Amino acid sequence: MKTYSVLTSILSLVVLVSPSLEAAPPPKSPPVSAYIHAVVTTGANANLCQNDLTGSSTVLNNALANGNANAVVVATWNTGNTSGTPTRITVPGPIYVFYDGANTCGNAANRWVLVNTQPWLTTPAVGFTGSELFNVVVAAP
Repeated sequence: MKTYSVLTSILSLVVLVSPSLEAAPPPKSPPVSAYIHAVVTTGANANLCQNDLTGSSTVLNNALANGNANAVVVATWNTGNTSGTPTRITVPGPIYVFYDGANTCGNAANRWVLVNTQPWLTTPAVGFTGSELFNVVVAAP
């Protein structure tokens, strides 16, 4: 009987000290931002890549992406209200984004840059006109 009461005391102590068996809270989702990026070719708000002579690169400006090389950035053409604009690029090409940690653009240090590859597929090269819009989604892990 003495062994039984010692064993009961030990089990009671284990229950008191053991961590809760409640489920852990679900992991937090990373912050996400979605916006429409407008290409601006002139003026104080111009966002073309300065060192791109074809004019086919635009610098993205987003609080979650700026300075974050690990951000996940996804972009697609937005043909919304600009599809009938005569100055818009006739054939939107494949696009890609890259993080400009080395400031190769000259005005995009630690920013993401969106590039349209269509100018390299046509002769003469046709850059952005300022009528282009892009859907951009940024997730910051």
